Amino acid sequence: MTEDEYRRFLAVDELHPAPGLDGLEAVRFAPTLEFNGIGGGYQGKGSKTVIPSKVFAKITCRLVPGQDPVDVHRKVAEAIRARAPKGVRVEIKEMQGNAAYYVCPPDRPNTPKDQNPVLARAFREADKAIAQAFGKAPLYLREGGSVPIIGDIRRETGLDSVMIGLFTPDSNLHAPDENFELSMAEKAVKAYELLLERVAGTPRR
Repeated sequence: MTEDEYRRFLAVDELHPAPGLDGLEAVRFAPTLEFNGIGGGYQGKGSKTVIPSKVFAKITCRLVPGQDPVDVHRKVAEAIRARAPKGVRVEIKEMQGNAAYYVCPPDRPNTPKDQNPVLARAFREADKAIAQAFGKAPLYLREGGSVPIIGDIRRETGLDSVMIGLFTPDSNLHAPDENFELSMAEKAVKAYELLLERVAGTPRR
């Protein structure tokens, strides 16, 4: 996908990435701060000249390796309080926060030299299983903030994860009309069967 294709997919006129990054790099590699919801005052049909006494915003931050969620929360909260006009009370409720989980496939320029050989084998076997089930090798994408609990699993068990994404842009993930094609599910079941057999050392003939 090009930057222009991504802009049209989002139905926006312009992308505004951080300095030094293009729009696609910003989505894949950079930390983010998002406003997921803003509300306050009268929101029904028609107009009312009501000045709201309270407003709210729901904010999330996608972290990158090396960022501490506690430190990021403190900095965001301090920035908000520092900008609040005199006489405005600010209440900040902290919710879930997780450090970034980062794992790199084997045989890449940035693959850690001390990569766990079990993880490397799992990646290679996943490549083969997906290629066999889908007829094409998998495409690797760096995806941020998708499943925060993966970091907890790594921290508590010491085990790494191979993340296999099966949604496509047509799936409208986390949006109206979210869907998942049955043909994709059938191929995915086959891929997982092949992967587990390969990891167990009993591949099909």
